[in-house]
Amino acid sequence: MGRKARKRAQEHEAHRQHGVAGEAPEPGENRPATCPRCGSTDLVIGRYMAGITTGVDIICGHCNWQGMIQPGIW
Repeated sequence: MGRKARKRAQEHEAHRQHGVAGEAPEPGENRPATCPRCGSTDLVIGRYMAGITTGVDIICGHCNWQGMIQPGIW
């Protein structure tokens, strides 16, 4: 790789949009550590609330797999 190509690559990486880190998982909750589809550990975990339904949304940052953990019956 030449000097100009390396410089262009560094500038391109500096302008690339980086994702926002998800919330840290609360201890004691049953959440997957890896994506069931691709095995990636790049998971974004967030709360889901739509009317009466609540839960936890999980989205893989690698393969865009989406899942939801519904709360247990209390």
